[in-house]
Amino acid sequence: MSFVKDTLTKVKSNVEHFGEKTWHNWGENQSFTPDEIFRPVNLHDLKKIVKKAKENNKKIRCAAAGHSWSSLSVTSGYLVIVTNLNDIEIKYNENLKTWTVTTEAGVYLKDLDKKLRKHDPPLTMDAATVLDTVTTSGIVATGSHGARCANSTIPEKVISFQIVTADGELREFSDEIDPVEMSAARINFGLLGIIYKLTFIVEPMFNTIMKDAFPKISDYWKPENLKNDVLNNESVEIFYWPFNTPGLKEKNDKLWVKTCKRTDLNVTKNQVDEDFKSVFQNLELEFGDRVYEHLAKFPESTPYITYLLFKSGVDHENEQILQAPDAIHYQKGIDHIPCMDLEFAIKIDHVSRRLK
Repeated sequence: MSFVKDTLTKVKSNVEHFGEKTWHNWGENQSFTPDEIFRPVNLHDLKKIVKKAKENNKKIRCAAAGHSWSSLSVTSGYLVIVTNLNDIEIKYNENLKTWTVTTEAGVYLKDLDKKLRKHDPPLTMDAATVLDTVTTSGIVATGSHGARCANSTIPEKVISFQIVTADGELREFSDEIDPVEMSAARINFGLLGIIYKLTFIVEPMFNTIMKDAFPKISDYWKPENLKNDVLNNESVEIFYWPFNTPGLKEKNDKLWVKTCKRTDLNVTKNQVDEDFKSVFQNLELEFGDRVYEHLAKFPESTPYITYLLFKSGVDHENEQILQAPDAIHYQKGIDHIPCMDLEFAIKIDHVSRRLK
């Protein structure tokens, strides 16, 4: 069956990407024409690609869903796109006394979530990116993080890798084999080779209270408020949407503060409601992309359009109880709006627990 699946996947991929020569990332700030583009469907393909690169003195870079804004995938040599490597296997690890999931490099988080939910017992990752259209290897190799304040980063949940190295052989990395090498592998940026498989620790499904608040910047932006939210929630996200108050008076502008923490209470929405919300959010952001194209052509309309979008689509106080994946991936349709990213971190003094 594996041979049949691989063959069908390869045929489908060849049809979809016939004549593919140029690749660009999601944010459209990286675009290049590699010497050749490969879309492997199994380990045998990966080894053949590495062997061919060695014979032709070509360098290899990898890509998955392409959400990194960096030049990690840019190459004039061979580009290996791993999204056809998509098998998932769930096991109980007797040594660690926990559930684990092993994914091939191209598994999308949305597909992993579905597989974990359907498992008996239902399982989940406890931290991930808001986007669920990214792959497991992509978020790990680039050191991606979720929004949780106290949890480890996503790569720290990985307990082993299988990587095809420059000699074309498959090598395993784990804390059990060599903890120093495993530390290097966790965020490897593709330097060690092509990730084939990676194994995560997962946990039983849990519920989360997710709150959306919209305080004035002048009221909220104080050390004691930030400290309170960080210490009393598992995750805190703070967003600023410019020109968001009537009269466009910045002194009255609001922040969007989203907090999450675990709860034993039952969910307030069923899965049908969540699926409907996902469809609506996709349509909403697809429409939003058209609006932003208008702003690029008529920048003078920006304050008024962003105010209307904020009031109609964002500014709603809300509290709901969701399953972990629904809270983590709370916004669907982000792929419709290619963008650049700006984030900043606020240092916490762990001795005095003061925010600096």
